[in-house]
Amino acid sequence: MNPLPTRESAEAVLSLVAGLKTLEESGDGLGPLEIEDLAPVFSRLQIAGSTLGPEEFLSLRPLLGSSRRIRGILDRAGGTFPDLADLGSSLHPLPHLERALDKTLDPTGEVKDSASGKLKGIRRDREQKRERLRGRMEQLASSLGGGDTAVRVTLREGRYALTVPQEHRSKIKGLVLDRSSSGATFYMEPLDVVDDNNTLRELEVEEREEVRRILAALTETVRQEQKPLREDWERLGWVDALRARALLAVRLGAEVPVFSETLRLKLDGARHPLLLEARGAGEEMKKAKAEVVPLALELEAGGNRILLITGPNMGGKTVALKTLGLLSAMAESGCLIPASPGCVLPWVTDWSVSLGDEQSLDQDLSTFAGHLRRWAEAMEVAGPDAMVLLDELGSGTDPTEGAALAQSVLERLAQSGGLGLVTTHLGTLKAFAAKTEGMQNASMAFDPENRKPTYQLRVGTPGDSHAMDMARGLGFPEDRVVRAEELVPEEERDVKKLMQELEAERRQLEMAREAAECDREEARRKKAEHRQQFERLMEERAGIRAKAARQAQDMIRRAEETLRQAEKSAKKGKRSKDQGRAKLAREHARLSRVAVPRSREVAGAVPDTVEIGQKFWAEVLGRIVEVVETPDGRERVVVVSNGLRVTLPRNGLRVVGETAAETPTTPRVEPKPDAEELPFEVDLRGLRVEESLNRLDRALDQALLAGLKELRVIHGKGTGALKDAVETFCRNHQGVNATREAERWRGGAGATVIELEG
Repeated sequence: MNPLPTRESAEAVLSLVAGLKTLEESGDGLGPLEIEDLAPVFSRLQIAGSTLGPEEFLSLRPLLGSSRRIRGILDRAGGTFPDLADLGSSLHPLPHLERALDKTLDPTGEVKDSASGKLKGIRRDREQKRERLRGRMEQLASSLGGGDTAVRVTLREGRYALTVPQEHRSKIKGLVLDRSSSGATFYMEPLDVVDDNNTLRELEVEEREEVRRILAALTETVRQEQKPLREDWERLGWVDALRARALLAVRLGAEVPVFSETLRLKLDGARHPLLLEARGAGEEMKKAKAEVVPLALELEAGGNRILLITGPNMGGKTVALKTLGLLSAMAESGCLIPASPGCVLPWVTDWSVSLGDEQSLDQDLSTFAGHLRRWAEAMEVAGPDAMVLLDELGSGTDPTEGAALAQSVLERLAQSGGLGLVTTHLGTLKAFAAKTEGMQNASMAFDPENRKPTYQLRVGTPGDSHAMDMARGLGFPEDRVVRAEELVPEEERDVKKLMQELEAERRQLEMAREAAECDREEARRKKAEHRQQFERLMEERAGIRAKAARQAQDMIRRAEETLRQAEKSAKKGKRSKDQGRAKLAREHARLSRVAVPRSREVAGAVPDTVEIGQKFWAEVLGRIVEVVETPDGRERVVVVSNGLRVTLPRNGLRVVGETAAETPTTPRVEPKPDAEELPFEVDLRGLRVEESLNRLDRALDQALLAGLKELRVIHGKGTGALKDAVETFCRNHQGVNATREAERWRGGAGATVIELEG
């Protein structure tokens, strides 16, 4: 498997593999493709007049069945994965050729009787004659046998014969076909059956000729379809390669990476495939992922492109290099990578890798000479489209000279504009990386308490080799470790102590950050709980209001029923008019505590002129209001009632009679809209903007007078024009405190909740 030539081709293959992976996980995978190497068959078909044998025809059968089966699976997946449908459309199922093969050959390669009527007749005739001949031979053998003489019927050279002991040979008139190796038995064909044997042989020849003719005709049928057959064979080979990639992705729990147009690299949750396999990938994937420490890494073109990794031996530095290099090559070869979704990889055209011991006795290379050759190659390859992975840079020679060579290599890599990961144990390179533009230190973490590496990559801080700690952990003699620590130069010990202090401070900051994150998460949780409680209370409040509205409506219906009964009783003379009127008055007085009186007797005609300070009866509010703004261009009047400004249409006002304001029948309770008209929500869908705003205006007025805190407006999603108009209208309305998008369960983006003043 090689990297694909372009980023676009790799992305196309990754998309196909991701679709096949989904099919495999859902149980609708392609299944195995057990197709032989058909190159010899196609070569034979190109020879004019050649005839394929039964085995060659049988080798074509899996190809034909797979083309049809795979085409159907990919076509069905096309609704979700269009590129898979395109892949399937390149196949050419040939059902007529499948039927021809099935009709002609059985699974063992024998030509069936149904291949032709003539063949069927020949075989039927041959079997009948064979049975008759065998019967005659059995009778003859029985008549000649007797005592110790054993005469049996057998086949010799394709002809029926008798096995006759030498001493009884003279008893049979016939042809000697053969003799046993001992000479004691003769195989004789009696003269009476020679003609029958000849007839059987003639039928066998006819059968062979008919079979040859049938296979030749079938070969011509296949030859006419050899082009689509060859194309399907090649295409199914590619499909099989894609399926292998998908099965690997399922086994590793792999995801689709994204290729960056720039040299950007972002890995999260990345794991080396071989480490996952060693820990039971596939069958125990969850366990394997838990045991393999993931790699998190980010490099940016134009920023820190070269990462210098330091840290303890056996700490995972080399594994980090191998993981990055392998996942990059996998992605460019069309394989999903074992990492978290959304990982970003650069598209590189060259890799330069130096890992392990380069010593070669055959080429007369020492370890250091091998390293030098790879470092030189890395500097030659380094560029904007290259990735360089160098392990143990500067090792294998004198530390001072090795550090100088390593620094020169790093300078060249930094100037190249490419990406690179470099590991080293040379302390002087850490300072160089810290002050060089385009480079950054990193380290593999180490647990000093357990004296073991944690295999976690930390970007931004250099690491220590922890050689002394690891020596102790591996059982090195303590007195030798102590002596080694004494031999470390004082300045090195000071640097190590400073790094240890910095590491301790980093751990404290990390713990503080984690604690702060926990606090923030707890705050988010409590906020969500409070929000849920608030929404639950709002639901309960809405339920209570709805219940009250239903009760008020029931009271109104009972009052109307009482009125009808009173009128009926008055007509029949069962009760006096005064008794009916008194009962009606009592019921009306009780209802006046929960609903607005329905009487409109105080209202007159629509006023011809409206001036500031005038008082009118407002139909929709059921009360006297005072004008504070004259009608605008849309005949809307701003009035005030109990300190609340409300916008009403002019035709909703009525002239008030002189006694209207003083009439004793006017209730002294706060008037409210009719119970069935309490505006908990208003639906504006299907209306023009002007009609919608008029309806919203009336609903807001009723909601304010009803004492509601919220009004839900249903406007739908559509183009968003009606939603914007509602928002603009609410911003200019004095009774609106704020607006917000409705909760998901209340309509989401298709509804707006208006929070009212008061």
